[in-house]
Amino acid sequence: MTRIVDEHLFLTGGTGFIGSRLARAWLRRTEARVTLLVRPHGRSRDSRRGGETLVGDESQRARIAERTEFVTGDLGAPAMGLAPEDAALLAESVTHIIHAGADLRFNLPLDRARRVNTSGTAAALDFARRCPNLMAFQYLGTAYVAGRRRGVVREEGANGATGHNNSYERSKYEAEKLVDRAMADLPASVLRPTIVTCDLADGYCPDTSAFYRLLAGIASGLLTVLPGRSDTMLDMVPVDFVVEAAFAIARRPDAAGRYFHLGAGEENLISLGDLSALACHTFGREPTRIVSGAEFQAWADRMRRRVPEAGRFLDEVALYAPYLEGHARFDDRNTRGAMNGTSLPPRAMIEYFDRIASYVRDRTHRS
Repeated sequence: MTRIVDEHLFLTGGTGFIGSRLARAWLRRTEARVTLLVRPHGRSRDSRRGGETLVGDESQRARIAERTEFVTGDLGAPAMGLAPEDAALLAESVTHIIHAGADLRFNLPLDRARRVNTSGTAAALDFARRCPNLMAFQYLGTAYVAGRRRGVVREEGANGATGHNNSYERSKYEAEKLVDRAMADLPASVLRPTIVTCDLADGYCPDTSAFYRLLAGIASGLLTVLPGRSDTMLDMVPVDFVVEAAFAIARRPDAAGRYFHLGAGEENLISLGDLSALACHTFGREPTRIVSGAEFQAWADRMRRRVPEAGRFLDEVALYAPYLEGHARFDDRNTRGAMNGTSLPPRAMIEYFDRIASYVRDRTHRS
């Protein structure tokens, strides 16, 4: 691969699950400088987390380290919490921005979700306008800005007319509308991952992710009932695909002003019933019952009385019900076109479930 010189990537969310892998791809596959925004009072911890993910073998370590920078900031603060001198220096040389930082919690009050997800995006766009050499601004959103829509959602501006299921969706929708308007004066594109599952190398899933939490609940034997519909088709994709797609799209000048769904593709969806059966078989558990949201709530109330310490987890599972009861399907023609000729990682759950299961089994046995 031809290496690109004189590029400088500014990345928010760079110590997170997706962001850290995006940083690693840029560091390993280009000669770009990569600057990661990290939280105040957590710089050493976040730098260490990022560094552990970014470095490869010893031969790569020094070359990657010398091109990796960390700058203190906070997406929940005005101007991303950047010191004016840091912002001015960055703006002079930044050529690419990936805004991947977000608060992923579903149950925040809307004003708190907006503080990072919406206002943080506004601040990132304001910073982008100060960068004279900017070639691309990628906004990492979510396919679920579709909210309560049904049917096929095209890769175009979001329509919030049907409403949203939680404050996360709503705040990300509002953020995306800011990016949509900014397309008039910035080379901006919107990337919308679906449900991101694991790292294919080792099956790693963040233990805060909904997908991991559901599998761990089944593996432990606690979660014997699920809210949803057996025939709900789930769109899940490994983080490897999200990174490959984002990197390929960033190299395309024609990506500006466009939307991209980063998902499994219609042919690789799996039903909730099939996923549940696969998980129960793999973990040696009795089949889960899949019931309506109301029936799940009644079961959860009984479980709380028997196992009080499970109450918080069961409340969390209830938050996932809208995604398990049915949702839109996501067209991905723009993404397929942008990745034409790219070697793709597997996206069908059946091809990599054993890796996730091994990771979940190991974690649940240790906890």
